Amino acid sequence: MSLDKILLESKNLSLWLHNHTNESEFNNLACREKAAICLFQQALDVEDGIRVLLEKDNNLPGPALALARPLFECFVRGIWLLHTATDNEVDKFLSGEYYSIKKLSKDIGNDPKTSGGWINAIYLRHREVMNDLTHGGTSHINSRCFSNTIEPNYCENHLISLVILGIQTKILIGYELLAKLQKEDALNTLSEKTKSLNNLFQIICPDVSN
Repeated sequence: MSLDKILLESKNLSLWLHNHTNESEFNNLACREKAAICLFQQALDVEDGIRVLLEKDNNLPGPALALARPLFECFVRGIWLLHTATDNEVDKFLSGEYYSIKKLSKDIGNDPKTSGGWINAIYLRHREVMNDLTHGGTSHINSRCFSNTIEPNYCENHLISLVILGIQTKILIGYELLAKLQKEDALNTLSEKTKSLNNLFQIICPDVSN
């Protein structure tokens, strides 16, 4: 698996998803649903930005990796607002009172309907490195500082893992958006695309088929 190959597949998935969701009308949405969809859209934009930064013409792996945490946290907050938050918590959140991702992950739990198992696995395993990458920690030093030079030399496997995180996130967002839009045919197609990506890259995408 090469970085260029997985970037291309990720781009194709994004184009397909944008084609089926952009400029769509969501009818009779509650306040929490509108807020969640806004955050899902932001997460998709962040994911697009990561891919742009990793393209050969730009070659900015450090800034791309720094976006892993915003990508993940936008998605988690969207899921929390949509499925878990109380009405009072929604009101407080929209008034500017933020809650920690630790609390949100705990509130979401491990229910497959909320992608909770996947969310908590990512949070528990990767929260420290995502914080480090976002805030200019030692991960950037270790990937730039060598005996005689200081320049970006990030491990390609780490960049591939970042793209995989983006693919997994937008698959889950795709299911949420297409379900709200009641696009059954597109949901079925997304399920097939998920299976194809699993077979192609042997990656673990969340089970969102039920």
